[in-house]
Amino acid sequence: GVNMLKSLQSFLGVLSQPESHQDEREATIELMIMTMYVDKSLKLAEDDVIKQYLSNITWESPLTIEQYLGKATARVRATLSDAEKRKTLLEEINTKFSSREVKQQALKACHNLAAADGDLISEEKEFLDTVAQVFQVG
Repeated sequence: GVNMLKSLQSFLGVLSQPESHQDEREATIELMIMTMYVDKSLKLAEDDVIKQYLSNITWESPLTIEQYLGKATARVRATLSDAEKRKTLLEEINTKFSSREVKQQALKACHNLAAADGDLISEEKEFLDTVAQVFQVG
């Protein structure tokens, strides 16, 4: 658990930089929520990580973080049983990341978040493969 937190924190640290964009922060949140929903059971460990991230970022949006989370969660849930929709959402998330470096970090963060509960199930592996494909990083 500790490693995952460390590596997530380093990624989230990148996004908490003032020069990161609101778009990237929103994309990150969506990506993290997607990752959490893949194994159908929201883990407290995962939830804590996200809360910690949210408490550390600059937030430049008319919506509060809570409102945005609600919206992002609803969007993610709408894609759960539909692989095409999920891919479309990932493609949209991909366009919000400004650099390859951020995409690589994002993929790494997803990986760690998915592994938060100790083991990757096949759905999680599949999801991470799709993310890597869409982002064109590995």
